[in-house]
Formats: sequence, C-alpha cells, structure tokens
Amino acid sequence: MTSSASQGAVEQTIGMNTNSDVSWVLANLPDLIVVGVVILSALFAFYRGFVRETLAIAGWVGAAFATIW
Repeated sequence: MTSSASQGAVEQTIGMNTNSDVSWVLANLPDLIVVGVVILSALFAFYRGFVRETLAIAGWVGAAFATIW
C-alpha cells in the first residue's frame, strides 16, 4: 500500500517531467528556428545555385554580426 505522501511525490515527478519537456522545447526554440532557416536556405540553394547562396548566407551572417556589434 502506498501512502498519500509517496503518491504525491509521484504526481509531482510526473508534473515535473511534463514541465521539463515544455521547457526543453522553449529552450531549444531558437535552435529549431535556425535549423529551419538553414533547411530553407539549402532548398533555395538548389534553385539559385551554390555560389550565389553561399554569398547570400555570408551576407546575412555579416549583417547579423554588424547588428550585434
């Protein structure tokens, strides 16, 4: 037989796992956005050409650094 205290601990653990799953997604949301942009850029690269897309990505990276600094 389980006591109500141990049952409460189990419920808290389950709730913590649910919250950590949500916070994992929120913490990695910027990473997921960057991956999405890279995938879209790769698809455009097939259409536009490798050199042109490489220069475009370098321009975006340079613009990002210029904005930060």
